[in-house]
Amino acid sequence: MNIEELGEQLFNTEPRPPHSIQLEFEGFETEDLFKSLCMVFTHGMKKLYGDENGKVELNKLSTQQINKISDYFKSIGLIFFINDSTYTRVSALSQFSLKIKGDWSGEIFFDYLPVS
Repeated sequence: MNIEELGEQLFNTEPRPPHSIQLEFEGFETEDLFKSLCMVFTHGMKKLYGDENGKVELNKLSTQQINKISDYFKSIGLIFFINDSTYTRVSALSQFSLKIKGDWSGEIFFDYLPVS
C-alpha cells in the first residue's frame, strides 16, 4: 500500500479505535517515515477540511477538528503534536518536525502512541 492509498483508506471512514489498523514501516528510515506521515497528515487535512482548492487554514480549525485528525492517527498507533513544547521527545521519530509559516506559524511532529 502506498501513502496515497493509506490516506484514502484511513480518512474514508470515521476514526477507528487506537491501534486498530496495523501498519508495518519496515525498511523505512526514520526521516522517510516522518515525511510519509506528513503526506498522510496533509492528505487528511485537505480531504476533511480543505476548501475547493485543497487549502486548509490551520488557524481556523477547531479543537474538535484537530482531535478528529488525532483520532485517525491513533488508529494507526501514532500521535501528532502541534506547537507542544511540553512533550518530552524521546523517540527518533519525534525528533523530526515540520515547521509551517504563513497565516499560521507552528511546528508539527509525530510519535508512537503507547499501548495501554
